[in-house]
Amino acid sequence: MAQSIKTILTIFLILALATLASASSITRNLPTTLIDQSGTIDVGLVVDITNTEGFYLIDETIPEGMKVLNPGSGSTAQAGHIKWFITSTIQDTTLYYTLQDATGIERDVQFSGTYIFESDPENEISISTIYLRICTAIPELCDGQDNDCDRAIDEDFSVISENFSNALRLPCSTGIGECLSVGEYVCSSSQLNTTCSATPGTPITEIFNGLDDDCDGTIDNGVSGGGGDDGGSSGGDDGGSGGGSTTPVNNETNQTIEEDSSDDDDDDDNNDCTERWECGDWQPEECEYEDTQIRTCSDRRDCGSEKDKPELTRECSAQPPKDSSLKNILLTGNVVSKVSSQGPLTIILIIGVLVIIVLYLLVMFPRIK
Repeated sequence: MAQSIKTILTIFLILALATLASASSITRNLPTTLIDQSGTIDVGLVVDITNTEGFYLIDETIPEGMKVLNPGSGSTAQAGHIKWFITSTIQDTTLYYTLQDATGIERDVQFSGTYIFESDPENEISISTIYLRICTAIPELCDGQDNDCDRAIDEDFSVISENFSNALRLPCSTGIGECLSVGEYVCSSSQLNTTCSATPGTPITEIFNGLDDDCDGTIDNGVSGGGGDDGGSSGGDDGGSGGGSTTPVNNETNQTIEEDSSDDDDDDDNNDCTERWECGDWQPEECEYEDTQIRTCSDRRDCGSEKDKPELTRECSAQPPKDSSLKNILLTGNVVSKVSSQGPLTIILIIGVLVIIVLYLLVMFPRIK
């Protein structure tokens, strides 16, 4: 008796598992995920018959802004839908229909639909929603647009492009001395490359003040310190030092400018120059988790040393991103859609299989309690 029960349960288990593994199904097949504006696309519905079926019904929703050029063997009696009700020659096949973009507008369109088989008439199963990109591709330009229709903007001019040192939004500088200006790389007027947004300052006449006023790369060149009203080299009633002194003097107040002796121990070639670093903003401004920000810094005095140079890179402190799987699906698309939901009958069948497995184990191994 016990052996008979074991045999019956084993048969039920095998049949239940076979039923789960052999359910008939329908998938949608797109030959591409990108078509031109006003372009056409042939959509295929792949019918896989694994059970004995007397009929099946497919209800495919036409994406908004598209029109049916050829419904194939389907019916367009209901606006916005193509339907098939197949009652004969139930076999593996692919049902095709053709759509055309009717708007000429760059966008993503959504495909969706449902189907029912006779073997499970109460279970309306969804054909997973997928997206098609409608966009006329041209070579990528630097213009803030997605020209090549890959859902990325100006990517050929950004930091993701290899060997591109002048990438968008990286810090940059132009000019030297007191004319130094800091900015960032932006799209050029030709839209074929990038250019630095900074504009160099205007040179002024060199004065003896420890700065490169005329922006020629040399500090206080061609100017001597002095004690006269005009900072000249000859003495006078105002107590000037005369004699071509090399001590910096404020030409307006005639007061000696104190030299910074903090660099006395520096290299002999630079011990009379105090670095004066100025830096641009950290880029990119919005920093992803575990990414790195960079900036450009320049010494306005062109000392030629980097003793006090600020940090040029830093790790981002943003929090880890939340699950973006849905976003990735929308961005990357999927050429072949799968069945995304199961009806109540399938759930009941799964529960039944689990019950049979438990009973089978109890009979096969009676000591398990």
